[in-house]
Amino acid sequence: MRHVSLQFLAAARARALAHSRTRCLSVAKKGPRGRKNEESFWQEVREVQQKHVQAAREAQARRKQEIKKLKPLEDGSIPTKEGEQPELPAAAEGEPLQEMDSSTSRSRLGIHAPGLPDSAIALAERLLSAKSPGEVLTLGTKAVEALHTEVDQEQRSLRLGQIALSLQLLARQADGPRKAVILKDRRLAGMVESLKENAEELEVWILAAGSCALGRLASLSLGAAQATGPAHEALLACSQKKLSTFEVAQAALVLASLASVPERLASPVGRQLRESLVSTLELQSQELSPDACAHLAPALVKLRDQSAELAKGVAKRLGTGVSAVPPELLATAAKSLAALRQAPLQLMEATEQAMRRQIHLCTPRAVVYFASALSEGRGGVDAFKDFLMPAARSFILDFGCRDLCTLAECFVKASCSDPDFLADVAERLQRKVPEMGAHEVSVAFQVFAPVSYAVPQFFPAMAEKAKDLADELSPKQLTHTLQGLHSSRWADEQLLKALAARAQQLSHVLFGTHAVSVILALADAQHLDERLLRSLSETVLRSLDRDGWSMRSSSRSIL
Repeated sequence: MRHVSLQFLAAARARALAHSRTRCLSVAKKGPRGRKNEESFWQEVREVQQKHVQAAREAQARRKQEIKKLKPLEDGSIPTKEGEQPELPAAAEGEPLQEMDSSTSRSRLGIHAPGLPDSAIALAERLLSAKSPGEVLTLGTKAVEALHTEVDQEQRSLRLGQIALSLQLLARQADGPRKAVILKDRRLAGMVESLKENAEELEVWILAAGSCALGRLASLSLGAAQATGPAHEALLACSQKKLSTFEVAQAALVLASLASVPERLASPVGRQLRESLVSTLELQSQELSPDACAHLAPALVKLRDQSAELAKGVAKRLGTGVSAVPPELLATAAKSLAALRQAPLQLMEATEQAMRRQIHLCTPRAVVYFASALSEGRGGVDAFKDFLMPAARSFILDFGCRDLCTLAECFVKASCSDPDFLADVAERLQRKVPEMGAHEVSVAFQVFAPVSYAVPQFFPAMAEKAKDLADELSPKQLTHTLQGLHSSRWADEQLLKALAARAQQLSHVLFGTHAVSVILALADAQHLDERLLRSLSETVLRSLDRDGWSMRSSSRSIL
């Protein structure tokens, strides 16, 4: 139902936008009254869109409240209304649960623990049934307290496993508005310290799950990285000692946690463990499940050249099982492998087909990541126009600055730069100009130049922001900004002066092609003085020399 309504609303909105854009030029010529009518029309469109979004959010909130009120029965099943089929039926007596007990199902809910023993399944389900982070913290704290008096080794292992799984859930729950509250809770520090003190007696599945949890926490903030550092180091050191007993999925999980924290990756223990894990996984990559491959792929981006062969193996294995991977996780993995230039045609085709089938399940982040992956992997134009574009329109109020810029850039790269769509994105981004950084400003100037006429206040607002950020622009960002100004034929004297000064500062680190673009843009805007021209010309000549050109003297005479 949501898939149908999403496409219907997107199509209706697209028709309304097309009609309104055509009407806009004629209305603008009718004076103040016409412009007032046009503003009223767009205000009505925005209000209707906001009502749809608000209604969807309220329905989702009501559904969550209904689920929370349902209490499991004695047999572990979830009560349903008369005539409804339960989503996860309880197993018959003596029969293992097939859905809830699978590692894939648990990982989608926040627990990723390959090799989880049968004796710990009840603990995992109890944690997943917790209604709030506070309840998870309470369960973890009780496990810490029980360790002080527990003597039986099997029970101690279960308590330590409960702590590791609790930390995983808390790390996932802290990736949002509750982050500060969770990270400052004293009970969290006690759980982390407990893993550190008992690192030597941890079973391999707890080492993998605990490393994953500490890696997730460390990635949330600098303070969390420092607080979890000693415990993470201890678990990594123990993982190195017990590496020969690890399952391939556990080794992948430890490598992913290691790569998520630069400080751990650069430490002596981290470097040694990384080499061992990469060597092991290169030989066994085809034994990984598609879900494990998808979790590992983002970590490979941070390893870069150290894992080229592993990335090939992961891409090959993932391409054979994309249907078993949730949309957001698949989008993240495909984006990561495309960034590594390790996305074969088979994987991109399978990813595009999975996106088409599951577009109704995509989150805003998944839409952005699918667009990024398919634009790098040369996805079909229909995938962008018929699926990603309607989905992006439906989520347009949920995107941040970086997401909006990335979406627009991907659609342009995929040759699907529909003017109406770009104008809508620019209109939404205009309200977020104060939040924009140097990257967003440089991309926006370049990508939205062709539709600058449709949102007349957008470029002036960005120009004011760019003046403040001029000294922070990188060589590539400076080039993109000037290219956008040149394409749009929009000029701001103060901004051009600031950009020319920045070009002088960066002239010795620009690529030759970037230097040529800067020369053309500033010359066209009549802001290229002799000193800057000489500096940029030297940059071009140095680039020609590096490329083996024997034209330095003739090029100098021309320049």
